[in-house]
Amino acid sequence: MKFDDKREEYLAQITLETSRIVLTQPILFLCGGRVDAQLVEPESVRGALVSHLNSAGCDLATSITLAEEFKDWIHDSTYRDLLVFESDIAHISSLIIIILESAGALTELGLFVRNRALKNKILVFIHEKHYEENSFIKLGPLRHLQDIKDSSVCAYPWEKIPNTEKMDLKGSLKLTLKEMRNDILKIVAEQDKSEQFNKDNEGHVSFVIFEIIRIFRALKLTEIENFLSKLGLNLPREKIKRLIFLLTKFKLVSMMKRGHVEYYFASTDSAKVDFAGKFEPTKAKLAAMQFYITNDDTESKRLQVITAAYKTTKPPTATPPIPPAIPKVGATA
Repeated sequence: MKFDDKREEYLAQITLETSRIVLTQPILFLCGGRVDAQLVEPESVRGALVSHLNSAGCDLATSITLAEEFKDWIHDSTYRDLLVFESDIAHISSLIIIILESAGALTELGLFVRNRALKNKILVFIHEKHYEENSFIKLGPLRHLQDIKDSSVCAYPWEKIPNTEKMDLKGSLKLTLKEMRNDILKIVAEQDKSEQFNKDNEGHVSFVIFEIIRIFRALKLTEIENFLSKLGLNLPREKIKRLIFLLTKFKLVSMMKRGHVEYYFASTDSAKVDFAGKFEPTKAKLAAMQFYITNDDTESKRLQVITAAYKTTKPPTATPPIPPAIPKVGATA
């Protein structure tokens, strides 16, 4: 017995305008000095902070994405405009942390500080000696950030071991790292845990893409494009590819190729959107799997991807149960 493809019918139950974006799992974008995981002793404050969060067993460690993850943003032609690129990162990130310890970090500060969407999303760490100087950095972008939110700029001491490039983890940096961690935790705790969906917010649209991939397990690009259209989000394919690129870099989505077909699947099972309306994600997921399993002649590649991507997902041996009837849109319960 074969089951029909009911995915579009389930999507028709969603009221996107009143849906909520779930922000309980923060996404942190960390900029600063060089990070080399192979080094036993870090050569930057950023590297020391990453190491500290991991060794302390802090939940923030798994929420961090490093700027290096995006080094191929222009080489693969996904993005052609730096301003569009940084704007998309701004919208999807919960917090952008910039440690001012390198020329690159100064450039990133200059880029992000101009974006109005980031007014409550930037946290800057600066060496106390540099903060005390009346430099362009202090009088310009840092003052601008502090005028918006005083706690967005934090000054701390740190040193390197004399005659080396290694950070002195036994000196003032030892306490500084703990205080940095507390600063980040405090800001994350104070942030809203949900927002009403806004179709003009690229981060919100990205999370909708993630959510339909998560619910339907594995999707082709053309399916994602079609399903977004059914939800009233008519986006150019190039823009969808851009947002999927960001989702992969933030470790929310992965891609697997089976034969000549590319499938996108969720790298985490944490919901990012609470869809309004009569939509029930568990029933939608079950109906999708029933369609895939009973149409093995056309869906075998997808099933192999799902089995490999979700290690605990095993197609049932018996015929799956018939899903509940789908109420018509607009019908009363």
